[in-house]
Amino acid sequence: MERPNVLFLLVDCLRADVCYEVRRVKTPTLDKLCRQGSIFTHAISVSGNTPVCLGSLFTGTYPFVHGIRPISINRFYLSTKKLNPNLSTLAEVLKEAGYRTSATVTGPVLHVNDLHRGFQEYTHREGEGTYLRGTFGPSLRKLLSELRTSKQRWFLFAHLWELHTPRQVLPAFNAPSYGLNRYERAVSSLDSQLRAILQEVDLKNTLVFIHGDHGEGTRSLFEFLLHPVLHDRIGIRVMRLFYGLFFKWIHRFRFLQNAHGLNLYDFVTRVPLICAGPKIPPGRVFGNQVSQVDILPTLIELLGLSGGRFASIHGRSFYPLIVGLPWKESPAYMEAYSGRSVSSGFLPMKRLKGGVASIPPALVGIRTSRWKCIWVPEDPRIPTELYRLEEDPLERKNLAAMRPEVVAELKNHLLRLEEEAQPEKSEQGSPEEEALLKKHLRSLGYL
Repeated sequence: MERPNVLFLLVDCLRADVCYEVRRVKTPTLDKLCRQGSIFTHAISVSGNTPVCLGSLFTGTYPFVHGIRPISINRFYLSTKKLNPNLSTLAEVLKEAGYRTSATVTGPVLHVNDLHRGFQEYTHREGEGTYLRGTFGPSLRKLLSELRTSKQRWFLFAHLWELHTPRQVLPAFNAPSYGLNRYERAVSSLDSQLRAILQEVDLKNTLVFIHGDHGEGTRSLFEFLLHPVLHDRIGIRVMRLFYGLFFKWIHRFRFLQNAHGLNLYDFVTRVPLICAGPKIPPGRVFGNQVSQVDILPTLIELLGLSGGRFASIHGRSFYPLIVGLPWKESPAYMEAYSGRSVSSGFLPMKRLKGGVASIPPALVGIRTSRWKCIWVPEDPRIPTELYRLEEDPLERKNLAAMRPEVVAELKNHLLRLEEEAQPEKSEQGSPEEEALLKKHLRSLGYL
């Protein structure tokens, strides 16, 4: 059988619960694709930072191996370290296998990170970042129509931005019947636009993946500040003032932690994963925990390609799970960098030239189906968090003091991962790339 095409839609800030559990959100397009394929209700992101997530998605490795890590610019974070040059990427392997490889991205996914490696066509959308604005929607449909008539197999990666701030909602969907808040209405609105994209795809010869890089907080005050009118005029200024005033309390009080990148709770790290097409059974729901790093080896196996180049990665193919064979879960690793420190004691960061700060202490986590442990390895003064997810899905009751043996077990798992890891050989961007990054941040309102 000829290898199928691959369409990978990555929706920035898409939460799993909104896709599967919050039924006031109207998603007929996603619901239909779920019936046509399989869904994984406990797919776990590695970070709340998009380039960091893409590094893991494209290489099957965790951030401390693929090397893309965030640094601070005026207290906001964007990754500027490059992808580890010793790692193979999904696009490189598919290109060598004869695929036409294309990507269209936006937001912080810049060439600075080397995430474009292996893509023959790599477009970063500046003025038309979202599907609902500019010409991106029609151009994407045109490209899919062109690819559909091509004799060459193709891999198209599309990064969608509608749910990111400021959320994009078509007027017809800005009503309580489509969601309780603007985020939920943006999901309903985007779902209506996805229909036109998926109509260009034949599931008989195309694998379709829909995934979220990370989730997002959606509490009412947070949503109010991110309304497009406020965001475009005064919202960013308000948010910068807010974070300046409340920095030292952000990690003490959870109601201040709604934005992605500030924490590792499930509303940020549990993301949807929907797969449809050849070899994917229809209507299946898998509750097994899978990690973002597992997607690459699974896709390689679905395409019947050699996985030799990925023998030493963290990710493990869950194709056996898809076809009904035994598959054992592994604990999932995740990390976040936020603020001058994740510490309530304000660990200082070293200042670099140009107002750019070094990497602050990392907030890291290990998650299993039953437990999640979150801690800061560099600062033992910060209390460790431990949650029993089956009984406490909202992660409200910290059991770290009551179950020290579980804490020790999960922390030791990270030590084993780091011992097995390849040395990080990622390079920081050049001065020219740093200037480009600052210019882009300024265009997004962060500077």
